[in-house]
Amino acid sequence: MAEEKQGLIFISCGQFRPEEKKLGRDLAKAITNLTKFQGYFAENQTSLEGLSQNIFGALNRCSGFVAVIHHRGEVQTMEGKHTRASVWVEQEIAIAAFLQQAQARKLEVAVYIQNGIKREGVREQLLLNAVGFDTENEVLADLTTRIKTGTFNPIRLSAPKEVGMRLEWRVVSQSDRVHQYLLVVLVKNTGSDPLTDYWVDVLFPPAALDNYYGALMVERTNAHAVLRVTREIVGVDLYPEDEREVINIGYHMNNDLLRDGSILREVVVARCGSTGMTIEEVK
Repeated sequence: MAEEKQGLIFISCGQFRPEEKKLGRDLAKAITNLTKFQGYFAENQTSLEGLSQNIFGALNRCSGFVAVIHHRGEVQTMEGKHTRASVWVEQEIAIAAFLQQAQARKLEVAVYIQNGIKREGVREQLLLNAVGFDTENEVLADLTTRIKTGTFNPIRLSAPKEVGMRLEWRVVSQSDRVHQYLLVVLVKNTGSDPLTDYWVDVLFPPAALDNYYGALMVERTNAHAVLRVTREIVGVDLYPEDEREVINIGYHMNNDLLRDGSILREVVVARCGSTGMTIEEVK
């Protein structure tokens, strides 16, 4: 099964020459193959919709940023002639700088600049530790080395609201007639914002259900019971990195249930949600 990627690494690279496009694709491929992140290189986005949904959207959610600045000819200024860089890449560097400074985002950054380009614009104000290069192969080789040695090491970007969930099964007692168990649902705040209005639902087979310690029974049929807790019931906010047991469910297994066998095909499902958060589910 393919490894689930932890986020995006944005590749900002020129597209004027075929060699530049190939470099952008090769850098994205190297990141995808060698890291836990997906390399993102957007080609030929010319519409406003393409800019807002693809380029700007990917920049906003990326965990790392790789920029390659190529020659774009000479320009004449009051100070004389100099070799300028790609305006498009310069703009994407400015956006990445804004994300780092104004939004206090942690971005792993690697910048490559073709030898001979004058430092100007936003790059005059930023300490980018850019690496000079003459050929595209030098860029690919350097980034590959950085990845393999751990000097380019992006971290997963936490969503403002995000949780991780775990289910634990504990034995309470055992006898010849019946076994008693406890199902514990744990929720961890893996995002960057406090959770102050969360809820957790558990779908559980009612035939084995004994008690549910403070949770509300919001639905019950022959097939399943839905048990719910909210932040008000739990009584605490969940701050980033906090983990808490939110529901304890007592249940049993006896000979009648084992002989029937249908309960063994039932799946326990726990879901957690909050305003503005994608619902997390664990089985």
